[in-house]
Amino acid sequence: AGDIFTGTFISDEFTGEPAIQAMNRIGYTAGTIGNHEFDYSQAVLRTRLRQARFPLLSANLVTPIAEIQKYKIVKVKGIRFGIIGLTTGEVVTTTHPKNLGGISVIDIVRAVELVLPEVRRKSDFIILTAHLTAAEEKRVAAAFPGIRLIIGGHVHDALGPFSLGQTIVAKTGNAGRFVGRVDVDFDDRSVTHIEAKLIPVKNVPPAA
Repeated sequence: AGDIFTGTFISDEFTGEPAIQAMNRIGYTAGTIGNHEFDYSQAVLRTRLRQARFPLLSANLVTPIAEIQKYKIVKVKGIRFGIIGLTTGEVVTTTHPKNLGGISVIDIVRAVELVLPEVRRKSDFIILTAHLTAAEEKRVAAAFPGIRLIIGGHVHDALGPFSLGQTIVAKTGNAGRFVGRVDVDFDDRSVTHIEAKLIPVKNVPPAA
């Protein structure tokens, strides 16, 4: 849910490429553009997006970077999942202006309003991967109660899953200390239950 780059020596030394390589190996389906994705310049970001075997999403960024998509549809066990990305409005104050040339940010609620009809036609269940502040998460959950799951980023604290109305918000903090797991049960294509939990990453042997 955003901020793949910046903050570790290996990421800063190699401008984010090791993070993309790791995510490719893990097998990510999609990611989100966070405010730190622009830290190494738009040219570097475009290179990393082309290296990634998954899209980075943001429905509320108006950008000349064609590789940034608004949403992705994936089908798993017969269920079509619509994944919409959102980027905090704080990107304009937490990113150096020289890296945001030609990029503008539209209101997060308006952005979802614009893309939601198209995503609804193509999907059975919608997920927001949202690099947002806590206040922005509350705005989105209140505006779209039919969206039942937000995968959150931006806030570095590892918070257990919590509810905003009927929407579950799941986030794992930073630095890979936790993995988040969300189980969604369906009866035909109707959701019957959602459960989320944090799994500490401790004493895990590296894969061969």
